[in-house]
Parts: sequence; structure tokens; C-alpha cells
Amino acid sequence: MTTLFPESGGADVLSVDIGWDATTEGRTAIAYRTFSGISVTAVPANRDLAAQVSNLASNKALVLLDIPIEGCAELDARSPFRQVDRALHRCGIPVLPSYKAAKRGSLLRDELLAKRPDLRVEESYPYAVLRVLWALKNARYGMDLGRDSYQRVSLSEVWWDWPPRYKGEPSLDARRSAAAEVAKLLCAHFPKAEAVRKLAAAVPAADPKGMATLSDQFDALLGLVAGLAAAGTSPWSWKAAVGDDRGSVLTIADQWLREQFRSAGSILDI
Repeated sequence: MTTLFPESGGADVLSVDIGWDATTEGRTAIAYRTFSGISVTAVPANRDLAAQVSNLASNKALVLLDIPIEGCAELDARSPFRQVDRALHRCGIPVLPSYKAAKRGSLLRDELLAKRPDLRVEESYPYAVLRVLWALKNARYGMDLGRDSYQRVSLSEVWWDWPPRYKGEPSLDARRSAAAEVAKLLCAHFPKAEAVRKLAAAVPAADPKGMATLSDQFDALLGLVAGLAAAGTSPWSWKAAVGDDRGSVLTIADQWLREQFRSAGSILDI
């Protein structure tokens, strides 16, 4: 994969994990790449998020927001999902009801662009990235997202081996065990990132609050995988969208998954 490194002094790719319902409000993490490497940080609830992203970002940086941005205006409890959400779900990538995000994603995007019109803002979905990375691991091809792996690898035979539930398990020990597996995956993808190794080392002793913070930071890093793939023009980089539906999600996928999504989207378009 061709990797484009940022100039010194700012982050060229940023992934923002945002709490967007009552259970996660105020929980935000940012993972980003600068000339010195990969960084990830939790953001205090009272911090101006748009200002922090604006200050971190280099010129024309790519910013991924883990929240629905477009296509939510007509949604409600009776019609909670966008077409892109429904197509992803049909492919084995379950999503939360987008209507619950309301206008928060579009408002944050607009706030960012008001401060920094040069930024490129896209919607991300960390779990979609995790699904692909976990399948890629089970396909025993490593964490490479280059052209050779894209041409050779099909995730079809391993796709339904579900990744660990590092957020959904009721037992703290089970969450720690699942988080440790996700941490291994991220360490393999970011082998030189000290920040990622520190997060992995923090998992065994994390209390419930600490696990929540770690899961936010893991999600930010998963979003960053998609952002770096796009910035590096990896063939795995993929923007999922259906027809003229305004919603889209920047993630990663092999050729097989894209075909499954196209088939699901064509059914929804009928």
C-alpha cells in the first residue's frame, strides 16, 4: 500500500469517536497521525471538540466522524435507518438506529468546516472496520491493506466468525478479554505505535470506567484505519453508499464484501 506521510506540525488524518446517545454523551476520543506517528487521546466532556480538531489538523486534513452525518433528516423511530445502514446490516454489519444521532453529525461537520473550510469530513463506522480486520486476521493474511492482498484475499469463508464483543459483554472480565483481542489486532496493524501498545497494556487492570474510555479510544483507532487507507489510496478503501441515498460511510472492504453490499443495495432500491 502506498502510504502518504503528513508534513510536520499537524495531523493529516484524524478519527473522532463520538458518544451520540444518552448512554455515551460526553465520551469522545480522537486518534490521529502526525509526522511523529500515531496518537490517541480521550477528550474531556467540556472541551470544544471542533476547536480541538481544528487545532490538531494540518492543511486539507481528512477528518472522520463516527456519527451519521447525511441522510438523517427524515428519520424517526418508525423509520430509523438510512439505506446505507440497511445494506450494511444485510451484509452482517449491524448498525445503531441513525435517527438517534439526530443532527449532531451534520452540525459538528458544519462547525468544523466553518472553522476550517479546507478540511475533508467523512462519516466512519469503526465496527465495520473491525469486521474486516477480524476477518482478514482469520484469513491468515496479516494486516496488510495493499494491492496484493486486495487482489488475492476473499473474506467470504471467514466473514461469519464474529469479532470479540469488547463493548457489549455484561461481565467486566469478558469485556477485558474481548478488548485484549481487539488490542492485539490494533497492535498488529500499528506495529510501531507506542500509543497503541500503551492502550493494550492498560486493558488487564481497567475498571468499568476505564474500559469505557479504552473502548472509545479503540473505536477512534479503528476509524483511523479507514482514514489512513483512504489517505494512502489503498485499494481496500471504500465509501459505502446506496443509490441516491445521501448517507455514506468511509470504511474498508475486499471485493467480495463490496459485491454483497451492491446486491443488498440493489434490493433496497427496488
